[in-house]
Amino acid sequence: MAKHAMMTSTHIAKLALGATIAVTALGAAAAVNAETAHVTGTKTAAQGSAAQGSAQGRVNVTAAQVLATAKAQVGTTEDANGGGTKFQKWYASSQRAGETVARDGGSRQDYVNAAWCSMFVSWVGEQTGARPQVGWDAYTVAHAKWFAANDRWGTEAKPGAVVFFSWG
Repeated sequence: MAKHAMMTSTHIAKLALGATIAVTALGAAAAVNAETAHVTGTKTAAQGSAAQGSAQGRVNVTAAQVLATAKAQVGTTEDANGGGTKFQKWYASSQRAGETVARDGGSRQDYVNAAWCSMFVSWVGEQTGARPQVGWDAYTVAHAKWFAANDRWGTEAKPGAVVFFSWG
């Protein structure tokens, strides 16, 4: 959680913009980030789609279904602390939050007001049954690394892709 606490308001605004843009590209296999491509190793293309499934299990959901779930959340607002969304509350109460608290420090309660772009992507994956394709994390860098570690990294954004932006 210390990673999230050090963000500036400008950085948070950029993350929110990135999350908004990612909503239009959410769904399945590709993760694109010029900054982390050299760290994680870049695959030549996206590794499938939500409808195609993965080594972790077949998913019978289309990118269009995932996008519809994401688009239905347009208009979600934060409280005065920058949190309080159902995505943050869901993540804070999830099994994964316990795992990421152990990895990153802090507490589950810290997620309730943390930047929620990656929690939103995770929530949509959970709601649609596409979590094997989308993964789940609260920290975007770790989430991007999950895509690479699970052969779900690509260099071309296409409809249904989860996109990570490098704002550097």
